[in-house]
Amino acid sequence: MERTHACGNDETQPDRLPGPGEVRIEVAACGVCRTDLHVVDGELPHPQVPITPGHEIVGRIDAIGSGVNGLAVGQRVGVTWLGHTCGVCHYCVEGRQNLCDHPLFTGYTRDGGFATSAIADADYVFPLGEVGLCLD
Repeated sequence: MERTHACGNDETQPDRLPGPGEVRIEVAACGVCRTDLHVVDGELPHPQVPITPGHEIVGRIDAIGSGVNGLAVGQRVGVTWLGHTCGVCHYCVEGRQNLCDHPLFTGYTRDGGFATSAIADADYVFPLGEVGLCLD
């Protein structure tokens, strides 16, 4: 079985600006999940290469794209594994986005949190409040 290393190279990339419906998060912490190891080892089909793994992101929003409501710069948030859904398949229409026919996954098919910042779909970013340890 041929494996492709999912991470690509170790280049430093400039911070992107969030697009419509997205936010940029300054990453404070990102957990390591077994799924991240499967991504890095090339054990999952059709990886988006190169990719920045990491789907257990906690950080603060530092930029907001157009059309985003209910989130604010400086807000402490978390980002989920399910990073985007199509919104039009029968699962999405029924409110069962976890079964979406055309999903994107944080750290697998869209860049994740093993970086200083990450772009996330605002619909999959959740406020965490200020309770908890944050090492700023």
